[in-house]
Amino acid sequence: MRDDSKATPPAPSAPDPLGGRYPNYVLAVLVVVYVLNFLDRQIPSILAERIKADLGVTDAQLGFLYGTAFAIFYALLGLPLGRLADVWDRRKLISIGLAFWSLMTTLSGLARSFTQLAFARVGVGAGEASATPAAYSLLSDYFPKEKRATVLALYSGGIYIGSGLGLFLGGLIVDRWDAAFPGGGAPFGLPFVLKGWQAAF
Repeated sequence: MRDDSKATPPAPSAPDPLGGRYPNYVLAVLVVVYVLNFLDRQIPSILAERIKADLGVTDAQLGFLYGTAFAIFYALLGLPLGRLADVWDRRKLISIGLAFWSLMTTLSGLARSFTQLAFARVGVGAGEASATPAAYSLLSDYFPKEKRATVLALYSGGIYIGSGLGLFLGGLIVDRWDAAFPGGGAPFGLPFVLKGWQAAF
C-alpha cells in the first residue's frame, strides 16, 4: 500500500506576471478607452488652421477651444465624478462617459460656429473626466499592490498612443477628405456638407 503522506506535491504553476486573464483583459480595455480619450482630446491641434480658416476664429478663441473650454470642465467635474466612482458602478460610469464624449466629439464635427464648437469641446471635457478616476479604482481592485505601478504605467501609455494617433489620423483624414471633396462633400447620402476638419472629428 502506497504512503500518500510522503508523496511529492505537484509543482505550482507559474504565476501570471500581471494578475490573471480577466484582470489583463480589463487592463487592455481600459488602455483602449484611454487611447480614445487622448485621441479625441488631441485632434483639435492638428485641425487648428482649418478650423480658423473655416469658422473665422481668432487665435485667442482657438486657444480657448483647445485649452480652457476643455480643461476647466475636465478639472471641475473630475472631483464629483471621482467621488461617484467610489460609490457607483465604475464600469457603467466609464461606459456612459465614453459614449458621451464620443457623441460630443461627433458634434464637434457638425459645428458651424465658434459657439457650437466651444459647447461641444466642453462636453468632451465633461465626458472624459469620468474615465481616469474610475479606471484607477478598477485597476486597484483587480491587481495587488506590488503590481499596480506596472499596471498604471501600462494604462498611462494610452496617453502617448492616443496623442500620436490623434495627430496622425487627424492629418491623414483631413488631407484625403479635402483632396476627394474640394470645398466639402456630402458622401453616403448625408444631408449636409462636411469639410475635412469636420470629417476628422
